[in-house]
Amino acid sequence: MISNKEKLEFIIRGLNSAAEIGALYKLRECIKERIEFYTEMQDKLTLLSEVDLVNHSFRGEVIRLSEFKEKIMLTNKLVKKVECLERHSFAPEMNKLHFKNGGFFSTPQMLTIEAALNSLELNQLKAI
Repeated sequence: MISNKEKLEFIIRGLNSAAEIGALYKLRECIKERIEFYTEMQDKLTLLSEVDLVNHSFRGEVIRLSEFKEKIMLTNKLVKKVECLERHSFAPEMNKLHFKNGGFFSTPQMLTIEAALNSLELNQLKAI
């Protein structure tokens, strides 16, 4: 059986392996945040089996957190650039999100500007 300290060291190595990517939004901050989380929860690591520990992608966890934070930051900036949401009550698959610069994205089934922005992919948000 692996001790909690060894499990924590394994987790920290996995989290730090994401630092090699480097191009993601606030990656170092996300790594530090996750290390603090697992350090605080160190006593609960006894509930985590070795198999689950090895199978979990800590690197992927940090990357997803970084992408999530970047999407939130971009969405908050883009709210100011939105002109309107074109809604079609009888054909919601034709809904479009229009921007002040003249661009638009098709946002089928979305009924609010917030939902439409959240439905966009990260690369679409960066293109605006």
